[in-house]
Amino acid sequence: NVLNWGQRGVPMKTGRESSAQRIQSLFPSGGTALYDAIAAAQDSLTQTSDPTRITAIVVLTDGADTNSVLKLPELLEKIRFDPEKRRTRIFTIGYGSDANQAVLKQIADATQAKSYAGNTQNIREVFKEICTFF
Repeated sequence: NVLNWGQRGVPMKTGRESSAQRIQSLFPSGGTALYDAIAAAQDSLTQTSDPTRITAIVVLTDGADTNSVLKLPELLEKIRFDPEKRRTRIFTIGYGSDANQAVLKQIADATQAKSYAGNTQNIREVFKEICTFF
């Protein structure tokens, strides 16, 4: 379990507090470049990951993309699971009643992961289920 939030290789047990503080300081503004963000996260993991370890990305979103350079078909091709080159699984959580579950399922399916519908009642259980994959 390693955080990759600008702290490459920092174990979660020692990096959790500083990461939580950084998350609390974030404020939404502008559009959403969801596809570009997923591609960048995967690129980062591909460049720095240990092939003997499991790597995954968890995306919590409404599934809307308004500002990406990449289009969905390009993203799906870029992230498609390949046991030799791209082994990172991307778990998606569509949060909110208007989340684009169809797009998020396509992203998760491309990486042989799973997509979830999240809400305030089930979000803890969703994260617990994702943890069972590791």
